[in-house]
Amino acid sequence: MAINILGFNLFDAGKYPDMHSCFGIYDVKTGCQLTDKLEIHFLELPKFKARSVKDMNRMEKWAAYFSPSTPDEELAEIAASEAAIQEAMEVEDVFTKDEVAKRSYEKAEKFRRDQAAQLRYAAEEGRKEGREEGLKEGIKAMITTLKEMDVDKKTTIDKIMTRFNLKLNVAQGYVEANW
Repeated sequence: MAINILGFNLFDAGKYPDMHSCFGIYDVKTGCQLTDKLEIHFLELPKFKARSVKDMNRMEKWAAYFSPSTPDEELAEIAASEAAIQEAMEVEDVFTKDEVAKRSYEKAEKFRRDQAAQLRYAAEEGRKEGREEGLKEGIKAMITTLKEMDVDKKTTIDKIMTRFNLKLNVAQGYVEANW
């Protein structure tokens, strides 16, 4: 299951007026559902319609929690009615008051985004030019990044196999040579 909380409307309000949309994976030819175990949910916050907290269901309470337009007094009432939201608010409060933790988190997120962009760029350059060297550099960069993020070797091998469509022994060779 994937849950996407959006601060914008992704879907046309005429066709999808509800703030919550749920999609599955289907065969385009037959319409046959691949599995009922995979769902992709979208919660479009601009479509959220505020109403009395006692009339809200659990999903509406979460939407209100994430919505920037919900007043603090209403958030307190929602938190009092939902233990999980109360816990989320407490964690958020501690986190936002701790500037060191907040800065550390933001730096780590920036590092991850930068590394991902560099990996995509290196891999794309390698593919564009059809050069083996570009691909090798992309793989090396990914191994270095995953190692710096304390990802174990097995997971790194799995990610290298998936990202670059390599066989197990080839991915293992790259990881061992660059670890």
